[in-house]
Amino acid sequence: MKVVPVIISGGAGSRLWPASRQSHPKPFLKVADGHSLIQHTALRAASIKDVVELVTVTSREHLFLTTDDFDELDPVVAQRTFLLEPKGRDTAAAVVAAAIHVRTTQGPEAILCIFPADHMIGNVAAMARAIEHAGQGRIATLGINPTRPDTAFGYIEADGEKVARFVEKPDLETARAYVASGRFSWNAGIFCFQARVMLEEMAKHCPAVIEAVLASYEDSGSAGAKALRTSNSRRSISPWRRAFHSTMR
Repeated sequence: MKVVPVIISGGAGSRLWPASRQSHPKPFLKVADGHSLIQHTALRAASIKDVVELVTVTSREHLFLTTDDFDELDPVVAQRTFLLEPKGRDTAAAVVAAAIHVRTTQGPEAILCIFPADHMIGNVAAMARAIEHAGQGRIATLGINPTRPDTAFGYIEADGEKVARFVEKPDLETARAYVASGRFSWNAGIFCFQARVMLEEMAKHCPAVIEAVLASYEDSGSAGAKALRTSNSRRSISPWRRAFHSTMR
């Protein structure tokens, strides 16, 4: 089994201002032990069994902040790749870029573990269970037990380990009902899945996102830091993308 942690990093620096700013957003803030949030995320990612590569999706502006933070740690993962977005397009495009990269470099059955860069998590024991589900062709997600009704989180409703639905940030009355029911968790934004499975699902539900990111990925370099470029996805499909599509069938 090949496991590839993917750190989604960036941000506008609007939260925790003025400590967090656009040029120095929340993932790079140091906490009490002297490590930044993204350093803690990298250490958690490296603790997972069977890790073969660490992928970080970020921007060109934050590349050197990220590499500096990683270089302060002992080498957590020998192979590191940075996918540099030309512009923040939320999580879906970042996940597609990572899935395309991992499928291309590690194979379609490789498992991605998606981590937001700015979380502090003390217990990652559930990650092994999520990876087990991903190895069986499922998409697994981790929820956080809510400690209070909160309108700043999305929520996951579950029946045992089966997800019933995702809910965006609710109003306070609805959040209270969710917490009281015992069926809802806060959405941590942590997911595990095989590269092939996620790309197949996104091809069904958001094919335009895949096509745009494929074109951008194809135009990027091949070094450890791949600068994804804004591309016109309506142009004729290149042999590389045609071959990629054919292997997804």
